[in-house]
Order: sequence, then C-alpha cells, then structure tokens
Amino acid sequence: MSNETLPRNDHLDIFITVLMVIASFTAVIGNLAVLILTYRYKILNSNANYLITNLAMSDFIVGAFTIPPFAISILLGHQIFFKPFCSISAYITNVCTQASILTVVCISVDRLISVLKPLKYPRYVTTNRTVIAITATWIMSLLMSAVPLFNLQHLGLGTYQYVDYLFICWIDVNLKVNNGIYLAITYTSTSICLLLVFISYVLIYREAMRNRRRIHLIRRLNLRDKMSFKTTKTTMVIVGTFLCCNLPSIVMILNGLINGKSSQNHRFEKLGLALVFTNSAANPIIYSLANKSYRGSIQAFVHDLNRYHRRQRATVMRISVGATPQRSSKSKSRFPYSPHL
Repeated sequence: MSNETLPRNDHLDIFITVLMVIASFTAVIGNLAVLILTYRYKILNSNANYLITNLAMSDFIVGAFTIPPFAISILLGHQIFFKPFCSISAYITNVCTQASILTVVCISVDRLISVLKPLKYPRYVTTNRTVIAITATWIMSLLMSAVPLFNLQHLGLGTYQYVDYLFICWIDVNLKVNNGIYLAITYTSTSICLLLVFISYVLIYREAMRNRRRIHLIRRLNLRDKMSFKTTKTTMVIVGTFLCCNLPSIVMILNGLINGKSSQNHRFEKLGLALVFTNSAANPIIYSLANKSYRGSIQAFVHDLNRYHRRQRATVMRISVGATPQRSSKSKSRFPYSPHL
C-alpha cells in the first residue's frame, strides 16, 4: 500500500475521470430504474428478465460503490482509503465482477434452452430454478471473493491492497508469489465461463440461421414466441457488449500472470479497467434501446409520474381555495404510482 504518485498522463487521467463520473451517474440511475420497472410492471416479470435484473443489481453496486473511488483516486493521483476500507472496497468490486460473469453465463444458458428447446423451455426454466441460480451466483461470488480477506498471501491465495498503477484497491498481478494461485484460479474459471458464453451464442446463432425463414415471419408467431425472440436479441447485445468491455482487461491480466508482471505501459491497463466499469452504465441503455417492453415500461412510468403530480397540484389548488380535497375512486392506493400492469 503506497501513496506515492506515479508518473501521470494528465490528459488521459482527466478523460478517464470524466468518463467514470458519467458512467457512475448512468449506472446508478439507469440500473435503479431497471430494478424499479421490473418490480412494478408485470410485463417484465419473466425468468429471463429476472436474470437481467440480477445483472442490473451488480451493475448498480459497481456504479455506486466502485466507480466513484476509482475516479477520485485517478484525479488525486493516490488512494483515498486506509487499509480496512481498501479491502472492503476491493471485496465489493470482486463480488460484483464475479456475480456479473456468472449471471452472464446463466443468461446465455437460459437463451440457449429457449432457442434449442422452445417447447420444453417452460418446464426446464422455472421461476424457482431461476431464483436458485441467482442465489447461487451471489453465494459463490461472496465466498470466492472472501479468500483474500484472510491474509493467506503466503500460500499464494492473495490479498487486497491498493494497486498504485491502477488507482484502485484490488489484487496486484505483479505480486505473483502472494497472489498467483488465487489469480490463476479466478481468471482460469473466468475464461472457462466466457468460453461457455461464446459456445452458447455460437449455437444460438447457428440455430437462428437454420430457422431464419421462420424468424423472418416473426409477425405470424404467437406472443410468447415474439417475446422470446426479442429477449434473445436483447441478451445477445448485452452479452456481446459484456465481452467487448471485459476481454481486454482479462487478456492483460492473463498476460501478466503468464509473463510474471503486468505491462510497463499502465495506460492500457487503466483504460481496460475503465472499459470494464463503463459496461455497468451501458447495460441499462441497451435494455431501453433493444427491448420494446422496457421502453413501454419507461413510458408508462413517466405517465404515472405526470398523472401523480397533476393530482397533487389539483389537491393543493383545492386546499388553497378552501375546498375539501376529494379522493378519486380510481386512486385509492396510498402509493403514488399506478399498480402493476
């Protein structure tokens, strides 16, 4: 843990700081909106969307608790946490990163079953199994990320510390003796997960090409088939973006493990890490652009807000002129927004 200031690239650091401020704001607001919309509107209550919501939860935590310290550390040129808080910050980052990867695997398997076995999909993928899968992703992430907290670096099982060339509390790839075994296990399993994701979408693409005539006649399909097709399209964009944002950083870390040290040019490593965090902000934008159900829910939510504020203004005006406010028979709920669609 060191507070020494490394050689700075002011233009790059300013660019990354501004990018991270935008990413943090977008990740928090966007993913919080996804969580609220999924809770409020029944049209989004599907097993596939539950997995997307789980990804939104991890992205929200990254935007709220991981990106801001990273941006501030880059701006100041040194760490802002003492050792205990640094370890907690690194633990949260590691948990959310692993939970995101495992969730992407679950999403890929879900879509693979939906495409290859559409008639048996409701039997294979139930709400209970989806909840179990989501719970398992968090339990595995919490347990695996806790290993470096026990100071077992003498066994090669890693320790959290401030990595000065990345401006973040993490596990230093340069300390191969202390962290090598943990990093090797973590990133080997990550590579296997990403390989499974890649294979899943190759199979999905092949099946889609095989049935392209049926897909071109999408208007003739029933509602369930249309929803499944749209969800598959959305998740393909999500997973593709996830791979593009995470692969550069993973490749650099694996290269550091193999060569025994990280790249001497730390600019690319900082950019790679910033790209990973930017993915948390990109996902809610993808949801709203690629899926009509989310766009419709956003419009319904905005409409509910406007209707609520109009009722509030009308009530204030009636009170100001001395009239007794009357509650509409259509609005007996104590909640400000409309019930589930």
